[in-house]
Amino acid sequence: MSAHTFRIRTEEAEYAVPVECTHRKGWLKCGKISRTKHGGCFVTCPLHFSTFDVQTGRQVSGPASSNLATTKLHDLNSGG
Repeated sequence: MSAHTFRIRTEEAEYAVPVECTHRKGWLKCGKISRTKHGGCFVTCPLHFSTFDVQTGRQVSGPASSNLATTKLHDLNSGG
C-alpha cells in the first residue's frame, strides 16, 4: 500500500483506495463511507460528492469522469 492510498474494510475484504478523487483531487479519505445491507461499500468525495464502489472502483454518481484504481489487499474470510 502506498502513501497515496488508505484502507477501507468491507465485510469480506480490505481494499486500498486512492486518497484523492479522480475529479478535482478531493480527499476521499475525509469522505463518507457507506455500506449497504448486501455487503456493498461506497466512498463519497466531500468536495463535489462523486461516489465510488470500493470493491470495483466504479464511479456510481457525481461529476467525476473516471473510475478509481482500488486494489483488494486481502480477503478477510480466507485469512489471506
